[in-house]
Amino acid sequence: MDEHWQNENMQPYAGMEPPVPRRPSRMIALLLALIFPAVYLVTQVVVAFIVMFAQTFALSLASGGDMEVLQQQVAQSVSEMMPVIMTVYCVLTVVSAVLTVKLGHGKIFRDMGFGRPDILALLFALLLGVAMNLVTSFLMELLPIPQGMLDSYNEGVGEVLADTSPLMIFCVALLVPVTEEIAFRCMPMRSLRRAYPAWAAVLITGVLFALIHMEPLQMLYVLPTGLLLGLVFVWCGAGASVAMHIGYNGFSALALLLSSGAETEAAELTGLERLALIPMTAVFAAIAALLVWGLACRRGRHIRT
Repeated sequence: MDEHWQNENMQPYAGMEPPVPRRPSRMIALLLALIFPAVYLVTQVVVAFIVMFAQTFALSLASGGDMEVLQQQVAQSVSEMMPVIMTVYCVLTVVSAVLTVKLGHGKIFRDMGFGRPDILALLFALLLGVAMNLVTSFLMELLPIPQGMLDSYNEGVGEVLADTSPLMIFCVALLVPVTEEIAFRCMPMRSLRRAYPAWAAVLITGVLFALIHMEPLQMLYVLPTGLLLGLVFVWCGAGASVAMHIGYNGFSALALLLSSGAETEAAELTGLERLALIPMTAVFAAIAALLVWGLACRRGRHIRT
């Protein structure tokens, strides 16, 4: 791909030396890379605010002016509409990315990093997402995480995961992974790879991906997954990073569906159960390492020649 780019830009230029293509400065490239993570975050806030405002106005007409009752009704209504909110802000983010590429006279799939499908890389990436999900879950049980962080995590994430409606499962398993890969890998990488080496672009997008989750415990386990998603993107393209993200989120969605009909209470693991998790964690970590190696061996196979 680099040789092709050089050949295109080394054609004779009116009998003179060809112009040197201008590359953006690192600061400009970084600022451009922040645009779509910001779009993703802002659309979440704006859509949630509009829904909350509309619900507050509608319910205030029926509540008789009781503010306490109104607040409870609005909170419940917004919680029930969360799948719709997620769908709307994901669609807005994807549409804005597509329009940006088209307005720049680019080709959508090529410029976003979607090359020729490499079926084996897609399969490896999907399984890597599942393995990383399991390793993360096991480590959260094994590591001495402060109770305050666990309470904050359960309060913030548990409410979303409590909804097992078909639309919520679709959002968690498919729509959110596709949207987040476009917002945090496809679009930022277009700018970062022009001014930064690949490892720096992976680091920047991984940190941005972790920061956008905001909840402290979630940020800690999202960071290594985000870095792996960046590596997979650089090696095997956007299709593979989307597949890995779907594997990670889809496994969580499947677990939610399987447990939705059962009434379970959080219980402290016994010493024997905790001990059994150690070799299981090691096994899935080794599987993840083998899949990463397999993806590294598949690098560049998605590029059309």
